[in-house]
Amino acid sequence: MSARHPESVGRYRILGEVGRGAMGAVYRAKDPKLGRVVAVKMIAAAAADGDDRGEIAARFEREARVAARLHHPNVVAIHD
Repeated sequence: MSARHPESVGRYRILGEVGRGAMGAVYRAKDPKLGRVVAVKMIAAAAADGDDRGEIAARFEREARVAARLHHPNVVAIHD
C-alpha cells in the first residue's frame, strides 16, 4: 500500500489507505461533522479517464446505491 494519499476528500480527513484495486482505493478517514471514523472509496484517476469514464462513474454510483440498500451486521453501511 502507498504511504501517499490525499489529505482530505470533501469533509473527510484521510488517515491512511486501507486497500487498492483496479478501479480505485479505499481510505480510512475521519468525519469531523459526526465524529467518527469511516471508509472512503475513490475511483482512480486512471480509471476515470478516457472514453468509458461515464460508464465507470455510473457503475461506481450503482454499486453505492445497491450497497446502501443492504442492512446486515456483516455488511458495511453506506452513508454518503
